[in-house]
Amino acid sequence: MVLYFVADRGDAHYLPAVIDIYESSIKAAERKPSKDIARAYGGGSSVFVLAREGAQALGFSMLTPLEPAGQVWLMEYMAVAASCRSQGVGQNIFRLAMDEIERRGSPATCLLEVNVPIPGQSTYVLDAARFRFYASLGCARLDGLHYDLPLDAAPPPMCLLEHGWAAGTAIPKSALAAWLSEIYGEIYGGRRDDPRIARMLSPLAEDIALVPVVVAPA
Repeated sequence: MVLYFVADRGDAHYLPAVIDIYESSIKAAERKPSKDIARAYGGGSSVFVLAREGAQALGFSMLTPLEPAGQVWLMEYMAVAASCRSQGVGQNIFRLAMDEIERRGSPATCLLEVNVPIPGQSTYVLDAARFRFYASLGCARLDGLHYDLPLDAAPPPMCLLEHGWAAGTAIPKSALAAWLSEIYGEIYGGRRDDPRIARMLSPLAEDIALVPVVVAPA
């Protein structure tokens, strides 16, 4: 039976499997050094939600708060072992993760960095499946935002999704600016005033609408 839980310091024995899933599931150009994940797992403000069967970890999510009050979070990574995909494991990890951040900072909003499916690219099928997955869980896309992942390697086209923002309301551009500054500066250890932030914000409206997550046809 698969069990889902929020990891704590007593769950260090799951870390090697978490790192293995992380390295085998996330493209090298889109991930931090594994030592950073291990450091976050061992303590700090990040929350890890795990799935396990017996003593074996099957998947995980890693979430980090962007505000001291814990009302806005970034889901830095979520991955499931290849042998366990399409079995509901990812859905259950996601739902427990949303419940956990809601418990810590109600009401809570979660941001997610997601590859945009581009017809004709070799990753289209996988990226489209992820888009549909997050759409099925109630995520929405920040309209007009072309997201630049704050890593040195050139990432693929990406967007930010959100889950939990008040239905029917827009996200103020000023709030997004603060979140992006926190992502670049604290999450990735870069500059809070990175010029990519201003470029992302420049074409956006003052109130950013949330739109459905739609996959472009192949």
